[in-house]
Amino acid sequence: MSSGQTIKPADILSFYKDSDLDGVIDLRDLCAGTPLDQDIDYEGCPIIHLKQFFVHFDVQFETAKHELKPEYYSELKDFAQFLNQSPDNLILIEGHTDNVGEDDFNIPLSERRAESIAKTLESVFNIPKRQIRAIGHGENQPITSNLTEAGRQENRRVSGEIIEIIPWPSHILSNTGSTEHNEGKVIIPFSFTESLKTYQNDTLATIQQEQTQSIIRQIVTILDSQPDKFLLIEGHTDNTGEEDFNNRVSKARAKAVADAIYDEYFILKAKLKVIGHGQSSPLYSNETEEGRVKNRRVEIILATRHQAEKQVYLQKWDIWNVGEELPFQEVSEEEKPKLNPSHHSPAFWNIMN
Repeated sequence: MSSGQTIKPADILSFYKDSDLDGVIDLRDLCAGTPLDQDIDYEGCPIIHLKQFFVHFDVQFETAKHELKPEYYSELKDFAQFLNQSPDNLILIEGHTDNVGEDDFNIPLSERRAESIAKTLESVFNIPKRQIRAIGHGENQPITSNLTEAGRQENRRVSGEIIEIIPWPSHILSNTGSTEHNEGKVIIPFSFTESLKTYQNDTLATIQQEQTQSIIRQIVTILDSQPDKFLLIEGHTDNTGEEDFNNRVSKARAKAVADAIYDEYFILKAKLKVIGHGQSSPLYSNETEEGRVKNRRVEIILATRHQAEKQVYLQKWDIWNVGEELPFQEVSEEEKPKLNPSHHSPAFWNIMN
């Protein structure tokens, strides 16, 4: 502009024009049309925060019932589609009850509730059984108070979430019974037991062996260093004996391993998922004694919840709390000294809807 030339107001307005009123002039605004309520960066583009979401569902049940209502099929359909696209992931299905009734009734009821979801996923949506893990917790993990009917209704539920298996470090696998045949799972072998009168003593003897204690020490070291991980502890038997007996023995063996970890190393029970498969998942043929010996085992899997990233556009003047709320927990007196907020599971976020 030459000396003495008059600057017109129109030129100034054009230079400083801000068409989308986001506070960044058009000459350097790389993102035109930004909504007024979004926070923006120096170049006029929305600030994006990647927030972690857990893939999760909840269904409720009537008192003492375990049948899945058809109204929940649409939610399972979306979930099944996700599973079909992720064949390496597992679904962990956990059944729960309110506090009405005794444990001897509530735990089997919660297991039937979890199994009703598992069977629906298998039969209706063709999810392979190997991708499904079903557990019953009874009344032990409420999400709200049982003092009201509304609270009890919320606690009568089955929750499901996608989980990912985390490979164990090679040095742990080399020191345990793990082979390529069992896909890198830590193995604790168990001896043959023939009656309910002896299997508890046999199980305790195996837990107390130095080899078993060494395995437990190694896996706890890994678990302590990764607070967002948890253990699937799965019991198996050979096909000798009745199926109901084998189911009971396999669960008791897995629970004994979990109890040993809890009692000695103060790992919260919520991070120890116990499942009994009985004789349904043999690794080897049960036609030979060698195969039956190898099928009597507890497998320990390191896992974490599957998380998906979702873009969240930050709004102007909004203070975002990126932490997650903790789910409701009724904690026993013996567990209170063990609580560590960093080890709690964050609240679940449903992105299926």
